[in-house]
Amino acid sequence: MFDHRQQFTLSLVFLVISSTAFAEGELIPLRYKFKEGQVVRYQVSMRDDYNVQFGGETYTPYNDQQTVKSYRVVSVNEDGSAVLELTFESVVIKMMENESTYEFDSHKKENPDPKFAAMSHMIGKPHVQMTVSATGEVLKFTNLINNVEQDVDEARQAAMDVLLRLPEDPIAVGSSWREDFQGSVAIENSSLKKPVKMQRRYYFKSYINDLATIELKTTIITKLSPAEEIQLIRRQPQGAIVLNTAQGLQISKTFTQDNTVQNFQQGACVANFKQTQTETLKEQQTANALNGSTK
Repeated sequence: MFDHRQQFTLSLVFLVISSTAFAEGELIPLRYKFKEGQVVRYQVSMRDDYNVQFGGETYTPYNDQQTVKSYRVVSVNEDGSAVLELTFESVVIKMMENESTYEFDSHKKENPDPKFAAMSHMIGKPHVQMTVSATGEVLKFTNLINNVEQDVDEARQAAMDVLLRLPEDPIAVGSSWREDFQGSVAIENSSLKKPVKMQRRYYFKSYINDLATIELKTTIITKLSPAEEIQLIRRQPQGAIVLNTAQGLQISKTFTQDNTVQNFQQGACVANFKQTQTETLKEQQTANALNGSTK
């Protein structure tokens, strides 16, 4: 006799089959799909906490930010690469340093603390223009504030705040890939910088209903002294992004950091840096929508 329990079990089976609309081992192309005139907005929440100990004294500065940022697709090339302009639409900051608390809210028209003067002038204006491939590779990066084209390796680090690098070829769930890049640290008593080899490792964790979950871990390859390592204490995020492959859009990003460096100065000292960052798609508008037409 066919009872309700059997019907419920079959419904669950059907749900699993329908939500996994790809064959095991199938190669999935991961690509950003840019549309000229498109504006994509993200709500970003980021919290930085430091715990720095010098001898018997402890300092605990922090920085809490709530931001709405966007990129506008200026143009799209035949190969799928695009020119993007990045804008901070609103920023709310609360921070504490040297035992003093400072706040900034771009929604308010009052004159900001001098600490936030540069930020206040950026709100609502494109501050970066970058050319990226359909896999997120940075081809060109220009700071629109001073109209200077930046070094590509430095630009890649900044660009990670926008789009993560995707693999060139289609890839199966459970596969991994890596991105080698170069950072730098200041050399003591010198104007020169020491190049630092770094690496991001990506892991294709799951693919359900066109949503690809990709995990990321950043490591430093070059051996560093504590005085050099402290300069990169903020540069080792790990976490995950979710990409909608049908739309070619990053839907969300969640990063954390928990890094510690000891004896980076003379005397006993230790610094711990913790960060949590979440980014979710707020909305995306096409050129037609921006002009008041129906999508």
